[in-house]
Amino acid sequence: MATPGASWFPERVRKAVSKDVMSRADRGSELMGLAVILLLTAFFVYHQVSGTGFFTGAFGIVEQVLFYGVVPFSVAVSSARFLLGRRNPVRPIDVLSSAWMAATCLWLAVGFPLDFAHLGDPLGPVGFLLSWVPNVLARFLFAVGGLASGFNAVYQALLYANVNRALVEPTTAPGGG
Repeated sequence: MATPGASWFPERVRKAVSKDVMSRADRGSELMGLAVILLLTAFFVYHQVSGTGFFTGAFGIVEQVLFYGVVPFSVAVSSARFLLGRRNPVRPIDVLSSAWMAATCLWLAVGFPLDFAHLGDPLGPVGFLLSWVPNVLARFLFAVGGLASGFNAVYQALLYANVNRALVEPTTAPGGG
């Protein structure tokens, strides 16, 4: 008798194989994702160059490399998915992006060189929409995000290997015969 949940990962592989080729809408969403990445990056660069107080004096070179270093990976993932129209060939970059994000989030959660009271400062009169976020909540969310990104890196690596195998040898796909 099969163990409950034993077919969870093979089912995920089957779904990933069936969705490897992206629809036009999926590819378009990658462009929207790129726009969001670039807007968020500009938002935080503004914080840094304007000295809003969001980045504290403890936001040194290591923190900057970690914080901004995830951007090229994220841009590469979305751009490659858009250009190739496929998901699995891009997964290795996604693994690196998730691993980088995990390291960044956990590093920032421990050192926490940020002051979230200033998060909304660049938004002027609507900045109050973000100013309510307390540092303790932000630190907790960084820790959770770091753990989730670490798990995602491992999951994406396993998914890549299994989907790749299924795409190369369709008859050996889980449940494929």
